Amino acid sequence: MELFYKSQISLARSTEGQMWLISFCVFLAVLQSSLSDSLSSLIITASAVIVAALTEFFIYFRTDRAGIVRDGSAVLSPLILSLLLPHHLNPVYAAIGAFFAMAIVKHSFGGPGSNWLNPAVGAWLFIRFSWPDAFNKALELSSIPQESMAASPLAEQIADFLNRTIFPLIGTSIPAWYIDLFNAQQAGIIADRSIGALLIGTIVISAFGTSRTWIPAVYLSLYCILIRIFGAFFNNGILGQGDMMQGLFSGGTLVAAFLLIADPATKPKSFVGVLVTTILAAILAFVFRYCAGDLYGAISSVAVINIVSLAIRDIENKALHESVSLLKPYADR
Repeated sequence: MELFYKSQISLARSTEGQMWLISFCVFLAVLQSSLSDSLSSLIITASAVIVAALTEFFIYFRTDRAGIVRDGSAVLSPLILSLLLPHHLNPVYAAIGAFFAMAIVKHSFGGPGSNWLNPAVGAWLFIRFSWPDAFNKALELSSIPQESMAASPLAEQIADFLNRTIFPLIGTSIPAWYIDLFNAQQAGIIADRSIGALLIGTIVISAFGTSRTWIPAVYLSLYCILIRIFGAFFNNGILGQGDMMQGLFSGGTLVAAFLLIADPATKPKSFVGVLVTTILAAILAFVFRYCAGDLYGAISSVAVINIVSLAIRDIENKALHESVSLLKPYADR
């Protein structure tokens, strides 16, 4: 196995094609949320995308790099940002966040490939801590244990069918509210209201090889194991009884696993480095959410991991430089 990768992105198709494919998958999730909130999610997303695209256009205006606006990154970043925002948020905040993502996070450190923080995560932190009241309603309602809420009639019917036909074969059953996780209609971030579309999107992203699928696999596996063993313990429960389904399908976990953790621009270059940051991301996501009580710990952990990645990159670069120096005398012979 090679120690260093040339890229975290599949070279089977162009970067532009990858960006637009992922953007399409993310847009499906926005549409699902919009169906039950009078298009509020769509309006928030449109505001973010328009401002982000205009910001990037004016940054590159009259330069020979103006064509880079068409690569899709100015659309994908605000789309991901939108997934992380409450569906009732004032669109003005989303627009300001999109400007911050493009002008400050992405371009103040040299543009594409030079940013040390994922633009969507940086903008999410900026909005959340600049206008915390805008998040309060979503945070309060989203933190209500799903099992304490009445399941929808459709969810009751689906769960009843599955519990009579499939799950008896493995000696278990599922509560009806599990079904509602795939089409949640309560207040919350857009990502948590569109799990069904997100799951379809992640399957498409993985099938087309736009990123290394083992990264989200390792992240989600470790995260779910920690939840199963310790999740209930930190909520006055007992060890080994944590609810993995709730942890997996809420708090923006899928977005963190498939769109943020695997972001090549803010990851180390080596297999070992990527593996270390992926494991740390899963551990921190669990600690932030279950120990510190931050429902969106999976997203917050990405910001910390992006910073850690800088240190790992420095170690990698020094190791590579030393290796080249040691081999140079032999190459000159």
